[in-house]
Amino acid sequence: MLQGLLALTPEVFVLCLAFLVIAADILLPVKSKRLILDIAAFGFVFALILTLGNLRQQGAYYFYNAIIVDSFAGFFKIIILVSAIFMLMMSRDYKPLEDNKIGEYTSLVVLVTLGMMLMSGASDLLMLFLSVEFVSITFFVLVGFLRKDMKSGEGAVKYFLLGAFSSAVFVYGASFIVGITGASSFLSIQKYIIANGVSPLFIIGLIIMLVGFGFKIALVPFHMWAPDAYEGAPTPVTAFLSVASKSAGVAVLVRTFLAILPENANVNLILAVLAAITMTVGNLVAITQNNVKRLLAYSGIAHVGYIMMGFVAYGLLGVESVLIYTLAYLFTNMGAFAFAIAIYNKTGSDDIRDYAGLSVVSPGLSFVFFVFLLSLAGVPPTAGFFGKLMVLGAAIEAHYVWLAVIGVLNSVIALYFYARIAYYMYFAKEIKITEPLKLSRPLNIIIYSSLFMILCICILPEQFLLLATRTVKLLIGSFHAF
Repeated sequence: MLQGLLALTPEVFVLCLAFLVIAADILLPVKSKRLILDIAAFGFVFALILTLGNLRQQGAYYFYNAIIVDSFAGFFKIIILVSAIFMLMMSRDYKPLEDNKIGEYTSLVVLVTLGMMLMSGASDLLMLFLSVEFVSITFFVLVGFLRKDMKSGEGAVKYFLLGAFSSAVFVYGASFIVGITGASSFLSIQKYIIANGVSPLFIIGLIIMLVGFGFKIALVPFHMWAPDAYEGAPTPVTAFLSVASKSAGVAVLVRTFLAILPENANVNLILAVLAAITMTVGNLVAITQNNVKRLLAYSGIAHVGYIMMGFVAYGLLGVESVLIYTLAYLFTNMGAFAFAIAIYNKTGSDDIRDYAGLSVVSPGLSFVFFVFLLSLAGVPPTAGFFGKLMVLGAAIEAHYVWLAVIGVLNSVIALYFYARIAYYMYFAKEIKITEPLKLSRPLNIIIYSSLFMILCICILPEQFLLLATRTVKLLIGSFHAF
């Protein structure tokens, strides 16, 4: 028990941080409540430093094989913690957030971060279900946090209903696996498969579980909650949901299927079709959006399709591409959402037409925003391009050339709606922004650190590739799945 708690020091620290936040909420006066956001952000920085040690760790199991501590979990915990830090910094300047609710809001953010960290290391179906539900329930509350906003309430209710449905589907699929193998831990299930092979019912259980995962990561056709939840939620929560929640979901998906999916299971074609539909639907619907938050929501759905394209390849390059793509998406999307908050604070609107004139009054910031849009679209030589190149290469190597072609065509479609934002910034005749855009210090830090990381991934792709390769090899060493 003590050894397990020591191995999970980052998670234990984040749990203590939640209590510290609650105590600070009780003690601090209303006018100083925003300090709680800083306390939590500094706490996450310390947790991030503690987590760095996981990056070189080969898999070690704790709590009756329910949790694994390895480099793969460490990689996604770092993404989740960086997202949480950025999210809290965005919240510092998010005007609709009332000061007297800051403590409640921050404690929920800390707890949902803890849940996602546990998701990343879950190696047992029961542990996986508990951590996923912990995260889902906390996000229901965060999405509906703006209680006076009808859209926020609507998004929370839809997220809740579909989340409850997906949980039921996931448990139903998991019951097949547990019923057939007599075990819930990934290690025991893998041993059963090696000794007895797989039955049709086992594959059916896996496919039903995939449907449950599909709801959690907004995979088409299970994505219905995403646009309304994204539009209604406070913008920092939308950014957090689009990056951290998806990253944790992808980590769970990769680990679960690598651990218990036999190579001859022949479900890759199903995954490939889902990836193609997800990319296409996400991009096509994004074209019609005028609300930037909804546009980014649908583009986020499309990005899940790209990530799935790497997972379909199911090999070393495939999982590496998933890691690189997720990392590039983290910094690109966070930078874009930081701009969305700054412009909302300026105009009081998320409408794409209200971006008109930004390049006239703030040419430097407009160019930086333009770089984020290019990276989201995957235009060379940005980080987004490197990520897309990796997933396309993985799909081609796995002989899914048709999927790679669909991926390229979707990149062209995506270029159109990202270019629409750039068009309003640079060429719209009716100017809506007439004064220079002033960024607060937290938003400045988010935007320029994101830009720095995007440039680092562009200039030093080999270093990030080495990190991904080492992480995936250690993951493979943990499960011996290949």
